[in-house]
Amino acid sequence: MNPGDDAGEGHSVVLRTQLGGKFLASDAGLFLYKEHLAAQRIVVEFPRGDGIVAELASMALSFVPTPQRTLLSEELDYLRAIRRNPLHLVYNASGSNLGYMGEGTSIEVLFALRHLKPVVCAYAPKFSNTVPVNVRGILESRLEELVISNLARIPGPDLAEHIQAIIRQHRAVALTDAERQICGGEVLRLLRRYRDAIPR
Repeated sequence: MNPGDDAGEGHSVVLRTQLGGKFLASDAGLFLYKEHLAAQRIVVEFPRGDGIVAELASMALSFVPTPQRTLLSEELDYLRAIRRNPLHLVYNASGSNLGYMGEGTSIEVLFALRHLKPVVCAYAPKFSNTVPVNVRGILESRLEELVISNLARIPGPDLAEHIQAIIRQHRAVALTDAERQICGGEVLRLLRRYRDAIPR
């Protein structure tokens, strides 16, 4: 289904995107955020599920891993969505810690910048000490390129236009060669870790 195709009940899709952030079994905030977007015909391709249903290697998951559907395959699909879709959304909160951005989320944000996508964070970023120093350094030097906007506070009828305005006004700033190299290396390292997270 592409933007403009039927989204059910005769409604068309406004746009497609994906949502990053920390998954917590104890906090449904990220999934409520997804729900708010979906109500306005914004298709959030990832996370695919609507809540936490499994845990693997101390990570909460919105899908049940199988030999065919692994943490690695989900992350690869997620990265493809970042490249394909017009913007990247982040619900960066960990419970009451608003702004929290951990290792995986930060690397994914850098990947989105690498591919010249506007990045919309719900809160001003506060980087966890798990974020690689080189990734944190790049993101901190580019904070002005991130849009801080809690989309849950945008009234439903105005939400689609608000997001479309962000896309229209975006002026991408390419990463330097050194920053792209760091991004590639950190994405590969993350993928190797997810590859090794095998259900027992």
